[in-house]
Amino acid sequence: MAGEEVGFFMGMEGDLLSFRRESKKGKRELTFQNSRCVSCFMCHEACPVEAIEVNPSGSAARDLIDAPRIVIDAEKCVLCGICANVCLFGALDFAIDGVPVKGLKGYPQYERKWEWYPERCKPKDEGARIVCDLCEKECPTEALKCSLAEENGQVKNVVQRDEKLCVYCNACKIVCPVAPKAIETEKVFEGEVKVDLEKCQGCGVCVTVCPTESLSMPKPKVGEKADKLVINKDTCVYCGACSKACPVGALEVGRKNIRLALEGGVSTTRMREKVFSGLLTKGVPP
Repeated sequence: MAGEEVGFFMGMEGDLLSFRRESKKGKRELTFQNSRCVSCFMCHEACPVEAIEVNPSGSAARDLIDAPRIVIDAEKCVLCGICANVCLFGALDFAIDGVPVKGLKGYPQYERKWEWYPERCKPKDEGARIVCDLCEKECPTEALKCSLAEENGQVKNVVQRDEKLCVYCNACKIVCPVAPKAIETEKVFEGEVKVDLEKCQGCGVCVTVCPTESLSMPKPKVGEKADKLVINKDTCVYCGACSKACPVGALEVGRKNIRLALEGGVSTTRMREKVFSGLLTKGVPP
């Protein structure tokens, strides 16, 4: 590319949208995978130039409309990569000269804690060579894969995790049957969810869109009154997808704290206030 020319390119392959800028100074590329988007719209909330627009979320999740969950305005987007670092679900990725910014020093990052302790992880039945795969079955995003391995004549349980699919919801830790736990993890956000049961119509849209399967509408026994909605706060990641999809505004999600990556005891970025503080909710639901 000659002189100071700058080229902009946008393409679509399957459900993957790619938008990049190329110049003598380097290449910046933002990708969006629609199938991984849960319509939480945190990227929309964090974008400093308002380049991300949103489409109807509840209908999209129920396949009632064939449309992308978000729309990136190429004329506004400055390819800063903030949206990719905010996205919990791996729907957005951003790279500079082919190097992903997630984990790159100087960029805002969540503190993503997930630890597996192989010495604690035991097969369900070692003699019968039956794997313990409770965490795999419980994982709502299919981020875990359990298998057996043999080392020095001893059968061991092995847990593999897909970093891009893991949302740190704690489901694997909660279901782990051993003590101490073979998996230790912490959620990125702390918060609260408030449901207005007077407004709630029991339509089930929130249950459909919840990426961690933390919402449910249990079936009552004969003669009992049904709970319209039950929330498992132990696995809720406070993404807000449920509140965005609710057609009657019966759900309110509040985020009161964010776990940010630290380097030497200091936040990795000076942009913290501009980026992540905007995701915190003023007046968190009681």
